[in-house]
Amino acid sequence: MLAAMLTSMVFALALGAASPRLTVAVAPFTAVEPAAAFAAEGLAHALTERLYEVPSMNVVSVRQVSAALRAMGESGGLETPGAAERLSRAVGVDRLVTGRLDRARGELRLQWFVFGDERANRAATVKAEKGAPMMTGLERAAATTLASWLALPDEGGARAAFVGAMTTASDPAWLALFEAVALLGPQSLSPRSASQSTPPALDAKARAIVRGLLGKALATDRTLRSAHSCLAVIEALEGNDKAAGTELGAAAGGPQPMTTLAAAFVHMREANAELAARAYSDAIAARPGFLHARGSLGQLYNHVGRFREAAAVFRAYAQAAPRQPWALAQLGYTLARQKKHDEARAVTEQALALDPTSTALQTELASRAIDAGRFDDAAAVLGKVLAAWPQDGKALVRASYVELLRGGDEQAVVLGKRALAVIDATRERQDAMYAQVNLARAYGHKGDLDAAVAALAAAKALGLHSGDELVADAKLAQLVADPRYRALGL
Repeated sequence: MLAAMLTSMVFALALGAASPRLTVAVAPFTAVEPAAAFAAEGLAHALTERLYEVPSMNVVSVRQVSAALRAMGESGGLETPGAAERLSRAVGVDRLVTGRLDRARGELRLQWFVFGDERANRAATVKAEKGAPMMTGLERAAATTLASWLALPDEGGARAAFVGAMTTASDPAWLALFEAVALLGPQSLSPRSASQSTPPALDAKARAIVRGLLGKALATDRTLRSAHSCLAVIEALEGNDKAAGTELGAAAGGPQPMTTLAAAFVHMREANAELAARAYSDAIAARPGFLHARGSLGQLYNHVGRFREAAAVFRAYAQAAPRQPWALAQLGYTLARQKKHDEARAVTEQALALDPTSTALQTELASRAIDAGRFDDAAAVLGKVLAAWPQDGKALVRASYVELLRGGDEQAVVLGKRALAVIDATRERQDAMYAQVNLARAYGHKGDLDAAVAALAAAKALGLHSGDELVADAKLAQLVADPRYRALGL
């Protein structure tokens, strides 16, 4: 039943794939005062929520932009055209909005970067109307400026709707909500991360802080659907399925982006891929430019082994947003799962052509070589990446794996340790997990079972739930037979 439903959904999406449309992103805003960082990022989220209501464009979410910034190693502002253009290539946008909040002055400096053939930049400094609350007033003022830059028409009420749709009228509720959203940021909402076997990225203390902030926001404004959605995620992470469902019900009222991501996450925590797929597909049908939902639906199909359907989703995604390399890279991964290695490599090379300096895409190309059994080719690509960027954690993990496959256990250990030294295990749990698995296998090959078991225990804490890879490695028979390995329950 699930297979039939997923297939019908995917081909409906593929047939309905829009022709290329304008793709826009709002980057996380920076703040003059560190204490205002949550407020600055909140303004970016609030403006992005408005963009989803414009039917003629694709929208890249703040979460997607933040992930790209981490992969790029960018931690500062994006006020310069060069930095903005690098980000535009990474996320495949035609228009990029950046901002810098000076809360002491009560003003927000906005910048508008136009890429492609038109190439034009604009800037404006906005303030809340006199007598209006600062943050909600800044949100409205920024929306007014953005509506002008987008050339939204007055006809049909498009401009009025874009400017008038407020997150909340209360500054205290606004600030509490977006501080919670920022603190929830390290928790991936991807289908894979929603698995019950994947430990939460936020510990109990962090979850309690987020819960308290959301409670504060809702105590002031019970209509905050995003707050109910975030609370549903917290309840799901703590195993409170009934409470999570209650919060999703309170957030109901149409496919709002955060509500969609939260609903799919909750359903995946419940091991209900059918409902998760329906949440994504309903949102895409309502808002074809909701790129985060398109990508998450493709990832869900990959996660449950429906590679044909995943490929259809990523092809439609790439058709709708042809400047975005991530969709092509995901299509390459999906094709490799189908053993279509030549096509997978070609598609990944297309992605790299869109952003030639991307270490993430170069590492994807190396991964496609690994999938095809071309280990020396993969090592050559990764060697070039690490020569230029020796602290690239993802490339280090893949290089460690290649050395394992080529019999270089000593070098696999060296590279695995280097990877763990630079990876942020809170945000990059999967990379950290695979680094530990690589170490476990290398130590097992060398006969150091104590170190191998310790690495496997660390990998399990990061989300490893299967030891199939180790069982299939004939050189690890002694490790697999060790009682300590069996006690891990892999």
